[in-house]
Amino acid sequence: MRGGLLMRDAGNYISAAAAEAVAAALGDANCKLHTLNLRDNHIEAAGAKAVAAALGDANCKLHTLDLSQNDIEATGAEAVAAALGDANCKLHTLNLRGNYISAAAAEAVAAALGDANCKLHTLNLRDNHIEAAGAKAVAAALGDANCKLHTLDLSQNDIEATGAEAVAAALGDANCKLHTLNLRGNYITAGRSGEAVAAALGDANCKLHTLDLRGNYFGAAGAKAVAAALGDANCKLHTLDLRNNRLGNAGAEAVAAALGDANCKLHTLDLSGEGEEKGQRGGR
Repeated sequence: MRGGLLMRDAGNYISAAAAEAVAAALGDANCKLHTLNLRDNHIEAAGAKAVAAALGDANCKLHTLDLSQNDIEATGAEAVAAALGDANCKLHTLNLRGNYISAAAAEAVAAALGDANCKLHTLNLRDNHIEAAGAKAVAAALGDANCKLHTLDLSQNDIEATGAEAVAAALGDANCKLHTLNLRGNYITAGRSGEAVAAALGDANCKLHTLDLRGNYFGAAGAKAVAAALGDANCKLHTLDLRNNRLGNAGAEAVAAALGDANCKLHTLDLSGEGEEKGQRGGR
């Protein structure tokens, strides 16, 4: 990978000590790395803290960082979050998937998103147990004028109804810039939360064009709510994933009917059945 460093091989077994060495190199004026992938190692919190410190070095040129599946937990994620607010930090893409960061660290990341110095436009928080509290914090950040996020992955985080409703409300904020959102596997049902997500799609301020809702519990009622939104002139969705949502014939037929609406902009739709969503906590 030109200008990047790839460390994805499961046989690398990189620990905190090696991550600290990599981090030290990032601060060298001669280092030209802009993309760093440390996925699926064992750098833990200590390694994440070292990398985070490097992000604040004026010599560090990283704009894309993958620390997924490294057991960095809350303290490691909080260190990275603090770095995002440093004027020297150039990151625009960050992957923290599968690190058990919890709600507290998600709140720290959310606070960073509202910092004028934060340049992130793509954030992956999948499979981190941020739950409703973490989702609410991130949702609040989306409405901050300083937040630049356009791509967000909150999948498999047990955000449930209240978290989904908060995210849905944020989509209607004029400051929210999201165009791609993943809410896969979050126990979102056809009730208020599902209806809130569907209603947000018809808000004139909502900019979403890609939405992943697979592995939830929308059912026929939720599918009908989404279908109604697809026919709204304000709805900008062109890609929708409703896999594994127990839609049944009634739900699928409602979505099918929406496809014939002149206002519907969908060009990619997934209604396939893949069996039960497993969640895959910390999955590889």
